[in-house]
Amino acid sequence: MFDAIERGASEGLLFATMTTAVHGLLAKSPLAFRNTVAADAREQDERTIELRHPLLLRRWRAALDELAEMTAPLAGATSATELGPLTSDLDALPRQAAFAVLNARRFLVAVHLRTAENTRVARQYAQTITQREQDEPDHAAHRGVFGQALHRLADEHPPDYDHIRHRLRPFEASPGRLDVSVLNAGQRGALKRQVLAELAPSPAPPHLSTTPALPRPATPTVRPAAAR
Repeated sequence: MFDAIERGASEGLLFATMTTAVHGLLAKSPLAFRNTVAADAREQDERTIELRHPLLLRRWRAALDELAEMTAPLAGATSATELGPLTSDLDALPRQAAFAVLNARRFLVAVHLRTAENTRVARQYAQTITQREQDEPDHAAHRGVFGQALHRLADEHPPDYDHIRHRLRPFEASPGRLDVSVLNAGQRGALKRQVLAELAPSPAPPHLSTTPALPRPATPTVRPAAAR
């Protein structure tokens, strides 16, 4: 999904302005960016709205996942994605330790809320891209050409067509279309190269000529010069 969103932003299908604040977030180190995401999760009134930018959405989600993984043990959570019941006896803990557990659980809930928000925004972007692609004048023509190419491949090269479909089926969103939420751009390219290599004909063995070799011309005999 993030690949599709970033592609849609680069192709103008999402109207996203590159502000100074967005450039600043893109330039942050992983630790500094994660700290920004943590501060955004803690603050309910002062949000960092630039995190919703299409080019920051993937990085925002990665930072949220990291924060959840880091906080879950401190909060006594069931997992990084599920808070679960509190199993610690807070009365048996020192006051400061008990408050640390409660604060960690409160922060983990905030991270989960931001993660749900990230997912919701990503789906909205993906739907917008799909709708605008379908509204393009050449979208129908592109789909027609795509369908014709599939039928021609199936009719003229049935073994190759069956092999391609068999290899791509686990990763397809629809016949012949890879699901961008399953494979990223690099993985799709690697899979394409691998399938094409499997379809390439094996190199022919070197041809051994059966024509008898022509006799080599005789080396002329060098005669000594006549003595005078």
